[in-house]
Amino acid sequence: LTLSPNTIGDPDPFWYIGGGGPGAPGNKIMEANLYQQVDDGSLSGQLVTFEGTVLSNTFTEAHETRIFIRDFAPDFSSFTETSILATPGAFSISLLTDADPTRHVQWGFQTTGVNVWITDTEPFGNVMITTIPAPSALALLGLGGCVALRRRR
Repeated sequence: LTLSPNTIGDPDPFWYIGGGGPGAPGNKIMEANLYQQVDDGSLSGQLVTFEGTVLSNTFTEAHETRIFIRDFAPDFSSFTETSILATPGAFSISLLTDADPTRHVQWGFQTTGVNVWITDTEPFGNVMITTIPAPSALALLGLGGCVALRRRR
């Protein structure tokens, strides 16, 4: 997964200081959230752990990426959260969710920063992330490996 700045290719001064074009500084802040969500109550009252590895983070101070777990009220009016900055290396965060099966649990990434012209993303950097598959996915991979070994014999 690679997270990068939001790009706007519209020269309207609404988006940029002094009008848009290559090198124009953005005057709006974007917040982008990429997440997985569970609504079926299966994570109610559970310790939810999200793990992975931030391979690199080359963002300048104009952007920030956080890794989060959020536990939302049934109507999304409020939430509890744990989050960390996306710094290179392995990460593991956990949140004990409320014991209410009507709540919504999300885990993922939030990037905040200035909009940039479409050709100007490289100087602002990016974040590269890999996550660890869910335990059930690892078990399936193990089973696939067993089948492959059996066929070779």
